[in-house]
Amino acid sequence: MDPKVTVIVPTYNVEKYISKCLTSLINQTYNQIQIFVVSDGSKDNSIQIAQEFEKKDSRVKVLLKENGGYGSVLEFAINKLRTDYFLVCDPDDWLTPNAIKELIEFAEKENLDLVVGDKYKVFLEDNSQKYINSFNKKYNISPKKVYTSSTDIQRFAFGEGSPHAKLFRSEVAKNIAFPHKVSYTDTILYEVSLLNSKRVAYYNSALAYYLIDRPGNTMTDKSEKSLRDHLVVMKSIFEQTLNHANKQPVILYYLYSLIIQFLNESSGHKNFFKKSNNKKVIFYLINSLQPYEATIYSFVNKEENGKRKFIFKGLMNKRFRSAFIKIYQVYLQKK
Repeated sequence: MDPKVTVIVPTYNVEKYISKCLTSLINQTYNQIQIFVVSDGSKDNSIQIAQEFEKKDSRVKVLLKENGGYGSVLEFAINKLRTDYFLVCDPDDWLTPNAIKELIEFAEKENLDLVVGDKYKVFLEDNSQKYINSFNKKYNISPKKVYTSSTDIQRFAFGEGSPHAKLFRSEVAKNIAFPHKVSYTDTILYEVSLLNSKRVAYYNSALAYYLIDRPGNTMTDKSEKSLRDHLVVMKSIFEQTLNHANKQPVILYYLYSLIIQFLNESSGHKNFFKKSNNKKVIFYLINSLQPYEATIYSFVNKEENGKRKFIFKGLMNKRFRSAFIKIYQVYLQKK
């Protein structure tokens, strides 16, 4: 039978972990799958290990490309998709045995464009696990309920943005633009796919294991390089969202929340915004929201406390913005 689901495995220097990942994929109880192991110019033995799996299981396809970063892998693999659905499994992570079966059966039953599952965080030091819900209760996302209005679907943006246990209809990801040579582009895949989706649901079962603290894991990297990568990804999300005909007020509030999150995360680097290009990008992002200031403030006024309303007003004030960001960063550093 022809495969219905493609699993994309972006691969770069993960020889210690990839066997466990691929073993979990070939042992899925649902076997109408194909597995794209995409080497992003990997320099260790990751690809040789994957090629051994390819010899033993015809569903495994090893694809080689020059190094271009995570986004280039997603772009490369999505362009090669021939299945109705796909998911992404990073090579240091793995799936529960029934993961794909549960996701595809639910997606086909409800004719879904995107299914969001839960995950376990796995800590390398002691192999302990922590169940991670994809959505905070305050966003009122009900399990296994099918959402069809654009506003409801775009509320999903406030959930976990990583690719773990997410099944995408291939069509919703076909025209997404991914920047190259930066990390965190899986967030672009999720957020822009939501804009393109008509039917979305949350599947409240942990179906993926996420190895959280291995050396080289981008999600635990707080370097200046990682912050610059975040800015590139945010710029891509902002531009694709604001140019999308389907954007709703709630997604504009989400974009604003990304700015606040970034200011919080960058506060540990005192000189980050002294570099003109970094400052230029964050100002560009804030300016791009200026036409929607009243719309966003309606959410801020409803959802945020007095201090956060003050922060919103400070960021939206062009005359005092630069000074306000400096003061806000100093405040965060002293907390």
